[in-house]
Amino acid sequence: MFIPIDVAGFPAVVEKTGRGELNSCSLTTGLGPRQALTAQWFGKEPLGSNPDACELAKQASTLAIRKLPPAS
Repeated sequence: MFIPIDVAGFPAVVEKTGRGELNSCSLTTGLGPRQALTAQWFGKEPLGSNPDACELAKQASTLAIRKLPPAS
């Protein structure tokens, strides 16, 4: 199931991936009409013993977006 969120002011969707307690997430952020940034995060341990994989993917995407040059 995709969940809409906001990443650094851009529309995005997250999807928890894996089965059962696997702590993994795929996040895609729309940057423009034909541009997107995808981040995937895989935890070493089940959710509950590690931070949420989607939150970590969001943090990584935010850092990457902040490094992009301004749109021209």
